[in-house]
Amino acid sequence: MQAAQLAVRIAELIIFGALALIAVKRWRQHHDTAALWWAATVGILASVVAASFLISTTSESNAASWERKVLLALLLLFPYCLFRYGGQFVHQYVSLRRVAQFLTGGVVVWTFFLPRLGGSDAPRTTAIKFYLVGILVQWTLLSCIATYRLWRIGAKQASVARSRMRTMAVGTALLNIALLFAAFVPGDTKSGWPVVTGLMAIVCALCFFVGFVPPRVLRVVWRSPDAIRLRQAEISLMAVIQPEQIGAALVPHVAALFGGQGGVLVAPDGTVLAAAGLDPTEAKAAAVLATRATAENPVVQEGLIAVCLRNGWLAVRGSQLSPFFGRDEVDLLVGLGVFADLALERARLFQAERVAREEAERANDELETFVYSVSHDLKSPLVSLLGFLDYLKADVDESLSDEGRFFLDRISAASLYMQALIQDLLELSRIGRVQTESTDVDLAEVVHEVVAEQEAVHPNAALHIGALPVVTMNGLRARQLFTNLVANAIVHSGRDDVIVKVDAAVSPTGDVVVSVADNGKGVPADYREKIFGVFERLERQDSNSPNKGTGIGLAVCRKILEQYGGEITVADNGPGARFDMRFPAVAVRRGPAQLEAAK
Repeated sequence: MQAAQLAVRIAELIIFGALALIAVKRWRQHHDTAALWWAATVGILASVVAASFLISTTSESNAASWERKVLLALLLLFPYCLFRYGGQFVHQYVSLRRVAQFLTGGVVVWTFFLPRLGGSDAPRTTAIKFYLVGILVQWTLLSCIATYRLWRIGAKQASVARSRMRTMAVGTALLNIALLFAAFVPGDTKSGWPVVTGLMAIVCALCFFVGFVPPRVLRVVWRSPDAIRLRQAEISLMAVIQPEQIGAALVPHVAALFGGQGGVLVAPDGTVLAAAGLDPTEAKAAAVLATRATAENPVVQEGLIAVCLRNGWLAVRGSQLSPFFGRDEVDLLVGLGVFADLALERARLFQAERVAREEAERANDELETFVYSVSHDLKSPLVSLLGFLDYLKADVDESLSDEGRFFLDRISAASLYMQALIQDLLELSRIGRVQTESTDVDLAEVVHEVVAEQEAVHPNAALHIGALPVVTMNGLRARQLFTNLVANAIVHSGRDDVIVKVDAAVSPTGDVVVSVADNGKGVPADYREKIFGVFERLERQDSNSPNKGTGIGLAVCRKILEQYGGEITVADNGPGARFDMRFPAVAVRRGPAQLEAAK
């Protein structure tokens, strides 16, 4: 039995000693009053357990008696220190504190006036019994008050702080029960009650240890109820894109998560984006204090916990426990700050994109207005010029010399070229801006119409049409697209007997590629991207050239295809060039293979 008692006492010494060292370290780091009283509380228990190894429990000498009195007086300070520790988190009534001081001072002084304090085997005299009653009154009253405070304080906190405080409250209650056992049950070494009492003390010490320094795994378990609030906050953040909306969605969850009075989200310029649970004056004061937080040093001050974000600060006005249990809360707030940062960054990008889009739309509107205005201003004198040219040709054609007739023809050709150029520019500006109705267009019908027109103008050209798909697009744009490509293939081939083939194939991705190929002189590799620019052509042509063009046709083709999610590229075709137009699968209603099967 003595071996069991020794093992229990050693376990008590290890646990209380470790707890005392951690508490002293905590106080030296933060120097707050609550940490000081807690360090005194567990330090007393550790000192008493350590001193019990040095003091004889059976000696009846005067020195041994005084050693027991000093040790007992020190132990009687434990409930008072615990009482003062719990009082740091609630309103302290002066009268109640004075009663605690009076009771503690009374039993401590009483301890030293006892005639002689014998060992554990000494009989209990009447004076000792009255003294024990006084101790029980002082110890039980202060311990019960401390237990009640710790339990009540925890009820209003976030899950981790609540569990920690209630665990410490359970430890306090167990220690008081252990004292009652020690006071009223036999204390001789032959009975098993000292071992039971020691085990209760160990359980109490473990409760204090777990409450003050909970393992990470236990903190995760305690925090599981908060996971629901975290998910709610995350879901709320995913649905908003304005900074003010982010604050309104996040801050109430943060305040509820910490069991605090409220919280604020502060912009980089120090203004309050959103606040919950705080009036404007409190929110502004919290924002000023929050701006002191840096990425390396969060603020835990005056009941406020604040962390620095990339796009501002997030702060919560915590409870009285925030300075004492601030580390856990800071870590949790940093985690929420990451979500807030992502949401704020998304809002910033969305805002920047919206501003850029509005500016682009405004610029496009201005450009469209300018193009229409310029085209109108250019068309008016051009129409007059062409009309006067017609009159001039009719009136003086016979009297003009060959040279004069040549110059008149050059003026007329240049005017017509300018008219075509203005018309092509207008058409290019309309694509993508002017909404056109899309329908199911059979490209085979469109290409047959275009080929019939070109055969009338170029009878020596041979045009072959394969199976083509039905796509969803504007019919006018489809006709414009193939007119440009087929005409270019004939005009720029460099030969009268050019062969042009229009065919289609399905790509592995499900898109349909329609090709317009010729056996002409082709397009050099260096120019295959350049020719899609505005006014870009392979050769310079004068206004009298039979192959004259404005240099805008291929730019129009690319813009038409991009409007419907497609693209156009140019490649070799042996001798000649091949223009490949990719129509996305979503725009294809019936592919070429389906059409062939239907035939």
